[in-house]
Parts: sequence; structure tokens; C-alpha cells
Amino acid sequence: MGIAFDDGAADALISAANSADEVLRAEGGFLYGAVEQAVQDFNGSYGRLFKDACGVRSDDRGKLSGVLAALAEDVGEAKHRAQQEKTRQKNMDAWQQRDNLRKQQLLSGNIAEASATVATMVLDPMPERTPIAAPTVAAAFSARERPRFAGGPGTGTTSADPGKLRGFASVSRTATNTLNTHFAAARNAWSSFTASCSWVNIETESFVAGFERLLAANAADANWIEQVATAFETAGSGAVADSTLNGLFIQYAAPNQVGLNDLGTMSAAQRKVWLGKGGTARLRELLTQPGLDPRSDSHVVVWSRPHRRACHRESYRQ
Repeated sequence: MGIAFDDGAADALISAANSADEVLRAEGGFLYGAVEQAVQDFNGSYGRLFKDACGVRSDDRGKLSGVLAALAEDVGEAKHRAQQEKTRQKNMDAWQQRDNLRKQQLLSGNIAEASATVATMVLDPMPERTPIAAPTVAAAFSARERPRFAGGPGTGTTSADPGKLRGFASVSRTATNTLNTHFAAARNAWSSFTASCSWVNIETESFVAGFERLLAANAADANWIEQVATAFETAGSGAVADSTLNGLFIQYAAPNQVGLNDLGTMSAAQRKVWLGKGGTARLRELLTQPGLDPRSDSHVVVWSRPHRRACHRESYRQ
């Protein structure tokens, strides 16, 4: 009979989950110095965004760490139950063989042998017949969005030390690269576990995709903060207008933060990112708003859209 549960696959998942949990818990200490250095001179709207992003990263890191720790415990409990069920089935199979032999002896016609067989039946009762219930494993996690666009009128200024910002980006990338190795191990171990331990019920599982999004957000933070540093280096001063930074990072704006005028200032690359983050519905809303006169040339939004054979330019007029 048997059950589909591979102890080796379970052990590998427990090890991978525990290792990733440990690295996540250690990351806060690893990043602490770089974050503290960066925020010393990082003031204004984008300084606040950086602090908010670090807070989201810390919260998500703690949540994922807890999910992985719980997963390791649940898989360990599943392994224990699987061993109990395997033992129960083994005992039942062995008893069934003995019982079949006893039945043959009872039918042999040998009174002495039959009497001895009856005695052994009393001393060898049937083992537990009820199967051990298969356990349920759940591992749900989703990473949150991190703010990277201040928006607003853009009348303020942001100050920062670009060297310290680049220092944070470097440390952050090192931490993310380390964590990425553990993510790959956990992802592969989970895949092997689900393939070879189907006896276990999987209730919800989103930690693999959530883990991957967390790593992507970490990488995006490092790129973002380096772009902020470049803006300060280009300006040649320790202060940059928020309007300038808003123009650099408008692709990260929430759909409702963007108007038709903003669309006209976006580069093709920025527009592609913004449309992919939910901007398509916002664009449709802007183009169908009451009072929009398609014959007016007061506002024209122009960009290139890929086609099967060629790249065509399209205009939307307000």
C-alpha cells in the first residue's frame, strides 16, 4: 500500500526553509549601518520615501521569516505523521499475513494445531485499522509595494549625500545576492517536496512567488537609490528639486497620481513601466473623461507602440 512521502525531500525543505529564515533574520543587522548612514543626510520627500521603503522591507522580511519558520515546523510534523502511518501500515500488513496463516491452520482439521492457533489469536490482536490523517501544510506570503514616487506639486527639495546612498545600494545588493541563493534552494526544495510528498495536503502556497517579489523589490530599491544618487551628482549640489526627482521616477507613480500632462513628459521606457503597473486603466479613464475634446490640440500625448510588423505612432488629443 504505502504513502507518497519522501523523508529526504522533507528534510531538504526543512533545511532550506530554516536556512532562509536565519538569513532573513540576520539581514536587518547587516543593513542597519548602511541605512543609518544613508538617512543622516537624506531629507525631504524622497528621504521620507526611502525610510518608508526600508520600513516595508523590514516588515516583509519579518513576515517571510515567520512563514518559513512555520513551514519548517509543519513539514517536520508531517514527516513525523508519515512515519507513524508507514509504521501502522507495516504492522497491519505483517499482522494480516499472520492472520491468513492462522485461518489456514484452523481449516487444516488438526485439532491440536487449531487449539494452538486460537490461543495465538488472543495474544495477537489486529493493529490499529484507522489511517492517520494526512496533515495540511500552508505557506502564504506576499511582498508589498514600496513607494518610489513622491508626487505632489514638486515645490520642495530633497537633500542627500550621494556617496552614502551608493554605499547603501552596494550593501543592499550584497544582502540580496546572499538571500537569492537561499531563495533558489527553498524554491527547489519545495518543488521536490510537493512532487514526492503528495500524501500531504497543500492548503495555500504563495511564499515562493512572494519571496521572489521581495528579492525583486530589494533589487529595484538598490537601482532606485543609485538613480537618486546620480541625480545629486549631476546637479553638483546636496539639494535637488522634488520636481526634478518626480520627473525621473514618474514611472513608479500610482495610476491616480498621473494626468495627461504627465504622460507627455514620460520617456518610452518610463511609460512602459507605468502602463505595466496598472496605468492602462488610468489612461483609458483620462482619455474618456467628460469635457475631453478629441479635436483640440491643447494636449497631445505621443508614443510608439510595438506592432507585428512596424512601430506606429499614436496621438491622443485633449
